[in-house]
Amino acid sequence: MDAILKLMPWLDDNLRDPGNERLAYMHAEGLGVARACGSGEIFYHLVCINDPVSIRGFNPRIGFRRTSTLAEGMDRCDHTYILPGA
Repeated sequence: MDAILKLMPWLDDNLRDPGNERLAYMHAEGLGVARACGSGEIFYHLVCINDPVSIRGFNPRIGFRRTSTLAEGMDRCDHTYILPGA
């Protein structure tokens, strides 16, 4: 929940003008704990899969694209937020 509370003001401040904003996350809260407990494989399905829905819930005009996640074994989560009209 803390991560969403931090993300919401960032989205509001940075997507006022149409265009794209890209973020690369090198650490995912809880992923290390999930892996240590033997649940790393389901972390994506419990957490990451909700990213597009969370963004749409925050503001339906904001698009979201991601091609890699730490939970899937990549080196980063590459989030792109798109505000139409660019």
